[in-house]
Amino acid sequence: MHVNMNNGLPLEQHPASWIELSEQALRRNIHYLKRRIGKRARFCSVIKGNAYGHGTMQFIDIAERAGVDFFAVFDAYEAEQALQARRDTSDIMVMGMMDHSAVTWAVEKGISFYVFDADRMETAIRSAKACGRPARIHLELET
Repeated sequence: MHVNMNNGLPLEQHPASWIELSEQALRRNIHYLKRRIGKRARFCSVIKGNAYGHGTMQFIDIAERAGVDFFAVFDAYEAEQALQARRDTSDIMVMGMMDHSAVTWAVEKGISFYVFDADRMETAIRSAKACGRPARIHLELET
């Protein structure tokens, strides 16, 4: 432990808080939730912001072992990290901003994303045609 002096008082240099994740507790909680939502519903784990400080790579490994096969991230950068960490059977969805230039990349990689206006829909359609793959989209509708 490193100690600094501030007006003659020692100040300990260590984190004020930390996160511990129990794989057993996570597995138990995920199984409970999956039983509650039913077999036809999909369970998606939101892992934006470096899996809320747990570490994207580490969390995906633990979560997949616990039965999670769908992950949501904020942007294309986080989606790329999740792609590197996940099993091929797990899906990824970008919940937040994604530049139009990243849409073709997302379609090629099978990453789902939100369509929130006609321009994004046209970009998704063009990208899907260019890639020869369907665009995996979620429609954001204001009613």
